[in-house]
Amino acid sequence: LEDSSNVETEYDDKLLKDCLDRFVLSLNEKQRTIFVCRYYFSVGVKEIAEKYDCSEWTIFKMLDKMKKQLKELLRKEGFINE
Repeated sequence: LEDSSNVETEYDDKLLKDCLDRFVLSLNEKQRTIFVCRYYFSVGVKEIAEKYDCSEWTIFKMLDKMKKQLKELLRKEGFINE
């Protein structure tokens, strides 16, 4: 049998993954693409800005807003305490 703490960790990991998936799917297509490019594939802000023909500042602001939304969701779901 698996160690119960290992099972709990795997369960918590699945809950977190599900929460992140819901967040990403809640974004519109442009936001989702930008978020995934930056945080899943580590694409640079400059490259993303060039792809969308906008300023790096615009991308930074979009990413900042999405990070705040994600943080709020994680707080509501009990993954972070603040």
